[in-house]
Amino acid sequence: KPDGVFLSNGPADPAALRYAIDAIRTLAGKVPLFGICLGHQLFGLASGAECGRLKFGHHGCNHPVRNLLTGRVEITSQNHNFALKAETLPAALEVTHINLNDNTIEGIRHKTEPAASVQFHPEVTHTLKGREMLNRFVLDICKCSADWVMVIGLIRSSSSGEGASPCRARYSRAILFFRIRTGPPMERPVTTVSLSLAFSTACL
Repeated sequence: KPDGVFLSNGPADPAALRYAIDAIRTLAGKVPLFGICLGHQLFGLASGAECGRLKFGHHGCNHPVRNLLTGRVEITSQNHNFALKAETLPAALEVTHINLNDNTIEGIRHKTEPAASVQFHPEVTHTLKGREMLNRFVLDICKCSADWVMVIGLIRSSSSGEGASPCRARYSRAILFFRIRTGPPMERPVTTVSLSLAFSTACL
């Protein structure tokens, strides 16, 4: 059983991915969930919300988003053409982030389950508070106590992760996963903890 499930980003209309939506419904309430971009949209659809196409898509690294939990404005990186419809959000979910350019939903969380998601990309350096967000999911919600490093690429070795490629653009099914340090640097090898689901997510 994984400590948590990460719902990754991806292309196109999330409504077409019925198998992914069904899988998320199966996982919800059983393990912590955190989604980004397409994963955010899929989490919303699996929870009962609807998704629609934006008149003007969000693309670039300077989108202002207000964190409703802290009141702070965060500059984020985004690349999507669809968004969750606020009027369709079920009572079990609450909005955590909004886009200051067009007031669209940028983040949601479940009110009683350890599940949340954001429309933007917290994994890139352009999103300044993204690392803190991922740390909260990995360390506080999933209760992973070790240090971790984020790597993007295809998993080619199930033991050490040494075959992973850092070039995401070269592949159509890139997987975001985490390497958990199992001891002091240079004393123990790095262990890769990752299980890939059918819709390209990574389990911690």
